[in-house]
Amino acid sequence: MKKLIIFELANNHCGDVNFGLKIIEEFSKVADNFRDIFDFAIKFQFRDLDTFIHPDYKNKIDLKYVKRFQESKLSEKEFWVLKDKSEKLGFKTICTGFDEKSVELINEMGFDYIKIASCSFLDWPLLNKIAEYNLPIIASTAGIEL
Repeated sequence: MKKLIIFELANNHCGDVNFGLKIIEEFSKVADNFRDIFDFAIKFQFRDLDTFIHPDYKNKIDLKYVKRFQESKLSEKEFWVLKDKSEKLGFKTICTGFDEKSVELINEMGFDYIKIASCSFLDWPLLNKIAEYNLPIIASTAGIEL
């Protein structure tokens, strides 16, 4: 079994599907030199911004993460375009879901893996939702104590 190297797309597409496609293409150029040694994956992040950001904070662009999440929002259709491109270029696909609705979408879209973010490691409603699906899990433990 080859080691898996994960390229992080996350919000780096800046809310522009064409920029996201370019990033994936550039990752592919790097990966092509090492595909006989490693497997490669593109990692996405999903947040249902209608429910993920509290209504009192939706327009608070002075808050770093609210601003970044709002500015880098993509539609489900645009995520399909990015995922399809990733697969056509030979990448496995991984997605971090930060809420239950996003986990459902990850399952519907057929990602190869689901990732649990370190900040979600004790989010039991989210973990229980993830456990409903038969997806391989990558869990980021960061500094969590056993």
